Amino acid sequence: MTPPPPAVSILPARTALYAGMERHEGRLRGVCFWRSAMKAAETREFFNRLAEEWDSRIKPDFVDRLREILAELTLREGASVLDVGTGTGIALPFLLGRVGLSGSVTAVDISERMLEVARIKLSAPNLHYVRADVASLPFLDESFDLVLCNSCFPHFHDRESAVSEMYRVLRPGGMAVVCASESREEVNAVHRKTGGPVQCHLLPEGKELEMLFLRLGFRFVEITDRPDRFVLKAVKPLHHKGISQGQGTRGENSSLS
Repeated sequence: MTPPPPAVSILPARTALYAGMERHEGRLRGVCFWRSAMKAAETREFFNRLAEEWDSRIKPDFVDRLREILAELTLREGASVLDVGTGTGIALPFLLGRVGLSGSVTAVDISERMLEVARIKLSAPNLHYVRADVASLPFLDESFDLVLCNSCFPHFHDRESAVSEMYRVLRPGGMAVVCASESREEVNAVHRKTGGPVQCHLLPEGKELEMLFLRLGFRFVEITDRPDRFVLKAVKPLHHKGISQGQGTRGENSSLS
């Protein structure tokens, strides 16, 4: 299939754009969708290539910091947790320990190779692996008590859709957590140094993130940014309006569970 031309070729002039806005609108949406899909494919391939060696890249103190971050979350036994961008499953043992046998953990990643490595490392009756894009999650509305995004938010190619989907699948009163085991500045420095498709995968400034989550319906947004961690916590209100218009299951993604 021939990809659509660059956006500049369909915006010839200011006057023409205003005069023919309706004519261009559908094509503009197609361009945006195509570019978003291309970014997602690049990210998927990047992490597929690194899956086998990924754990060797993780510093031991990063795991300890993550354990501390998760220990500070209010998470009851029997809760249902969605670990978005689970990678090789670094957070899974801690999450399973918190929710107990009566709870459940669903691990999602866009990279099937990352999920394969995670599944080899850990399996449990209440642990499910699903390959999916966070911008189109294949879960029913209000399915989870907690959505965790550990060291993955900068890689989301459509952040508005990602946050909207997190809101949709959370139960009222549930929490979304975006975290990393280092500061925002250090996260971005590492990505710039790595290069390739992730060199522009940067964690936005705290205020920008706060406004994004608030605009999409979350409340009580709290951000911590210090040398040993970045943590954003946002709560879905108990009484909420239909910010996300999810109608049951979305997407056509393959489950590994």
